[in-house]
Amino acid sequence: MATEGTEEIPGEFGQLAHGVQGGVIWRASTPALEVSLVTESAVGLLGYPARQWQAERGFLKKHLHPDDWSRLLEAVFDAAAEGTVRTIPHRMFAADGSTRWVQPSISR
Repeated sequence: MATEGTEEIPGEFGQLAHGVQGGVIWRASTPALEVSLVTESAVGLLGYPARQWQAERGFLKKHLHPDDWSRLLEAVFDAAAEGTVRTIPHRMFAADGSTRWVQPSISR
């Protein structure tokens, strides 16, 4: 179910996404990695509401440790080009000012 400011995640993917415990599912467009979909569980990861992930231009780049940005982009482009899944641990800045390690699986 979508809440104000978030897009409903369609079909079976939506059912899976809303059933994920302890994780976040998000979709972003390349090349700037602008977030277009994110599950409500995003708030538990970094403290930012899902609508902020989507509405704030450059959200991922602003909240990702600058030393990790190029590695993340490389993993995203490689996964898209090869049709593979990549796991790329990186640091993100939480709403409370702390730095947290996250380990997303990235696929096309």
